[in-house]
Amino acid sequence: MYTGQERDYDPRLNEANNKIRAARRRAAPEPQRKLLPLPMFAGERLLKLGRDLKLPFDVFSPLPPGQPKPDEWKKTNRNVFVGDAASFWRENKKIELSTCLCDEETGCDEDCQNRFMFYECDSSNCRVGPNCGNRSFEELKQRTKAGGKYNIGVEVIKTADRGYGVRSNRTFEPNQVIVEYTGEIITQNECERRMRSVYKNNECYYLMYFDQNMIIDATRGSIARFVNHSCAPNCRMEKWTVGGKPRMALFAGDRGIMTGEELTYDYNFDPYSQKNVQKCRCGAPGCRGVLGPRPKEREIRESKAELKKDAVQKKGKGALAGTKRKLGSVLDDSTSALNKKRKTLKGTSVKATISKAMTKAKSALNGKKLP
Repeated sequence: MYTGQERDYDPRLNEANNKIRAARRRAAPEPQRKLLPLPMFAGERLLKLGRDLKLPFDVFSPLPPGQPKPDEWKKTNRNVFVGDAASFWRENKKIELSTCLCDEETGCDEDCQNRFMFYECDSSNCRVGPNCGNRSFEELKQRTKAGGKYNIGVEVIKTADRGYGVRSNRTFEPNQVIVEYTGEIITQNECERRMRSVYKNNECYYLMYFDQNMIIDATRGSIARFVNHSCAPNCRMEKWTVGGKPRMALFAGDRGIMTGEELTYDYNFDPYSQKNVQKCRCGAPGCRGVLGPRPKEREIRESKAELKKDAVQKKGKGALAGTKRKLGSVLDDSTSALNKKRKTLKGTSVKATISKAMTKAKSALNGKKLP
């Protein structure tokens, strides 16, 4: 695009004559030549009169303003220890160390020891520096600090039948960190107390196992609390050790995340009781039907169906062998039946003989003669 000098300016004329020339042109505009290439300033004119620049959908596509948002949500982007949880964690804090052995030339890749141990690299346990590829939480921190819808990358949506959810307004690479799961860190006793009293009549719970038998209560937490369950999820929830502290975050799956896609992960939790089991509405082909492990009765029925199917397939493959086995089975059953019958008759005759002998003995004592 060429912007050069203004079209109404002629360097061969003085300023007064240029003004007169410009006034004449405005009064009687020159016809545009449509058969020739675009003239000078065509690009400038397109920018001034055309539409605003908009990124393609597969790069960035946020929802328009005015979307429904949950009123009860109290947001926090960091974990907060509540009550006895802080002292409990300090007393039972485990000193676990992991050191990166990667080289500066190759950087920290999939073979990084810290990555295997779910430890994030930093200056204290990694010497690679800027080439390190195992600093997801640091990347998330910089994105959050920069702000903006693109850097945040996620937003709350209202689903048709599963309450609120979370969608991506940008793309995420496979295994890239998306958002951290934060909330109030509480003990098991405090969790049970809240379930019996505070959350007694609630339909939704935002509780997740954290570390050392402590719980994250995300009722007051990050946007990650709205991520719905799916039996075929596109994300996963992972616990990492960052700076000596455990942290939970949502990571993209192996195929990555597309713009506008709803984020899901497998809750895979055990319900407090069979009465609290919730129906799953993910709609996945292999849906378990409930939010949690598959019921044992369903597993038994499915295993029986699979065994029956295998038996039918084996029967079709070996029809002749099956016929021989069936004939042998019939013969064995007939023989067994005859043997059982003989044993029954034999037992009856022995009992009758003993009874008859006892009768004769009694008659002899009484002076009676039997035939």
